[in-house]
Amino acid sequence: MPLWTFVVNNNFQKQNIILFYSFNSRFKDKYIDEFSDLVKAKGGNLGDHIFLRHGRWYNQLDQNELVEQIQLLIKSKENSGISDLYLV
Repeated sequence: MPLWTFVVNNNFQKQNIILFYSFNSRFKDKYIDEFSDLVKAKGGNLGDHIFLRHGRWYNQLDQNELVEQIQLLIKSKENSGISDLYLV
């Protein structure tokens, strides 16, 4: 899992992390909890997580729709007071 590897290999001292992910059907809260624990072990804090459900192959967002939805999510977070939002 590249995301887990990224967290393990970096220091997040005093950083507020926002997890962004997309999925096609469902996710389990236990994965968010595990990710939060890993970020905390590296000195950071999981401040929020945002997601975009892009659908199954028969009802999936096309690339332009996906990008548009991601941009709207980011803008909504910026408008809610998050001043530094970095995408990795």
